[in-house]
Amino acid sequence: MLHRSKKDSIAKAFNAVLQNRTLLFPTESTFKRNEPFHRVLYHAFEAQLQTRSQDVTSILQVSSWVQGVNTSMGSFFERVACILSGGKKMAFTTKKKTSLKISDTQTTKIKQIWNKPKSGNTSPNEESEIAEILSASSLKMQEAADFTVDVFLETHDSITAIELKSVRPNKGESAGEKQKMLEAKIALHNSFPDKKILYFIGFPFDPTNPTPLGYDKKRFMQYLIGGGNYFAPEEFMLGSELWDFLSGEKNTMRQILAIMENVVGNRAR
Repeated sequence: MLHRSKKDSIAKAFNAVLQNRTLLFPTESTFKRNEPFHRVLYHAFEAQLQTRSQDVTSILQVSSWVQGVNTSMGSFFERVACILSGGKKMAFTTKKKTSLKISDTQTTKIKQIWNKPKSGNTSPNEESEIAEILSASSLKMQEAADFTVDVFLETHDSITAIELKSVRPNKGESAGEKQKMLEAKIALHNSFPDKKILYFIGFPFDPTNPTPLGYDKKRFMQYLIGGGNYFAPEEFMLGSELWDFLSGEKNTMRQILAIMENVVGNRAR
């Protein structure tokens, strides 16, 4: 069971999202954005919209609001992840002067590994990939590409870094994410050579599952279009698996949903 202080922090974070989206919910007087191309497309479905008591103008307004909801929920997930884990968001960038180092030979090796899965003839293997890249180290170091992790947690013997991702990524995004992940992992290995590096991509829920709390990693990777060619199951966490890892407890996702439902219920009273 989550500690009361963590529950209160999660409730506070969700209440802020709820209040913000309530204020921004479109009304009759809401400014109507000029979206001529979208309007033409939606008019093609006017009959279907009318069967659901919807019209083109209201759909345009609500769709813009929903985009804002997705952004707000992304920030909420990041906040909850840090509340549960005790970690913090961390940017390793040139601008902040926090960028890490990687060797030129390691970068070359990463590109070679990144190219292999395109044919689908090789299966991703995190342990062998990292070992192969680290063996290609050299004295010629350069700045690694900028990256940001949503959860960064350092202990005396380990580094845990998690990047939260949308469950609706763009088509073909897996390849680029794999290259980015490999470079980030190696840069962390170079900077913390005496510590175990745990680096994951996290997805807050499984949109392909028929139940809210369930998940199927193999099916989800197929949903990502080619994701299974690039990511081994141990390189990402999905749904309740992610939330349980962050909290160190079981049934965390169920508790988060209950907290959110309670906030909504109190608002309705």
